[in-house]
Amino acid sequence: MRSLSILKLMKLLLTSSLCLVFASCSTIYKVVPLDSKTQQFPADRIATVLVSEPFDLDSRKELIVAPRGFYEEMISNIGYFSEVIDFSVLEERIISKGLQDKVPSTEGLIGLSNAAKYYKSFLVCGVNEFVEGGTLVHQLNLYDASTGILLFACKVGLQHQTLLESMFIADGVDDQHTYYPLLNSLISYIRSNSKTAEDRLHN
Repeated sequence: MRSLSILKLMKLLLTSSLCLVFASCSTIYKVVPLDSKTQQFPADRIATVLVSEPFDLDSRKELIVAPRGFYEEMISNIGYFSEVIDFSVLEERIISKGLQDKVPSTEGLIGLSNAAKYYKSFLVCGVNEFVEGGTLVHQLNLYDASTGILLFACKVGLQHQTLLESMFIADGVDDQHTYYPLLNSLISYIRSNSKTAEDRLHN
């Protein structure tokens, strides 16, 4: 019993040490502005592009719906979209317009398509995480709500993983190595599919 307790203590100390190391040299979910010189976020690698469909983004630049918090604020800091809101705000607006009978739900592609049809056209940014072949994958997806078409997708994978008791640790889960690369890839897609991007992006 004593040796088991010592083992648990060692694991706890190791986990704490790893957290301190990560915290000392990186950030997690820190909202920052675009770099004035590069017009990108300070990432240390490039995300892998999975899907990149040609599309007139300027026809959808007025509104994008994104996950609340970090991604909502970071996409706002890109400066391209006139308005960035989360899903709860979208639902509030649909109700305020008296459209809840026509748009009973904003979940799924059908719900989003109805929202775009009866409220206004917009883009949807979604982010999901999953394990694939022993790799923790973070993926960013951009949809046109009107058609449900996946316009753009990119991902980053984290190879080195450790399982400590019930705690899952993946090396490199931070802004610079995970989240900023995804957003920088989105910026590149915007530049490639907009005639007004250079004038609109924040300096």
